[in-house]
Amino acid sequence: MPAAKSGSLKRFIASPKFPTRRVSGNLFTKMPSATVTSLSEDEVDDLLYFARVGDLQELLSSLEAFAKSASTTQASIVSAAVDEQSGNGILHMASANGHIGKPA
Repeated sequence: MPAAKSGSLKRFIASPKFPTRRVSGNLFTKMPSATVTSLSEDEVDDLLYFARVGDLQELLSSLEAFAKSASTTQASIVSAAVDEQSGNGILHMASANGHIGKPA
């Protein structure tokens, strides 16, 4: 595959689809800002437990309920559900315990 010319890459990155800004002479692509969602320790524990044991129905219903009560997305709830001590989240717990595929 031929290498892209530097100028064409800069034009692509600076296109309207990818707004950019210069910081200290470097070119950075602006990323959408994430909504920070705050969960109680009990809510995080519940979500991590459901993921760890593979209880998909409880996990999905809890995600939906927490997202609705916080007026946010389920994805932001997943991002916020992190164990403070280990740093592991829902996906860590599910995959570490073999829950990696489509539910049966």
